[in-house]
Amino acid sequence: MSFYNSHTFGYINTIVVSTTFSILYHTYEESNYEIMFFDYLLAFLWSTYEMYFSAVYFGPVATVDILFLNCVLLMWNKSIGYNNYYIFNHSVWHFANAFKCFYVSSLIKQALEHPA
Repeated sequence: MSFYNSHTFGYINTIVVSTTFSILYHTYEESNYEIMFFDYLLAFLWSTYEMYFSAVYFGPVATVDILFLNCVLLMWNKSIGYNNYYIFNHSVWHFANAFKCFYVSSLIKQALEHPA
């Protein structure tokens, strides 16, 4: 339980705050670059937390999985064009990130139930 309290607290808060900045950025029609900076900074921290967890607690296979998912999601985000389908495509990208978080959370649960 100490693993959960000490490490996932920051991970969960990073996700919540990053998502809040992302919502604010989209609310301001993606024109506020200060909010964009914090959105991207927190997204970087979010990925860093995931890589840290995977490298320290989950093993090499999960680390490669999470690194691969983060790279694919980053490339997907950067490839979304500003066209008639932007809102839909970007929303689907946000859902894909949410599913990645569920995957990482399942690994956290496994690490708690079966500590190395």
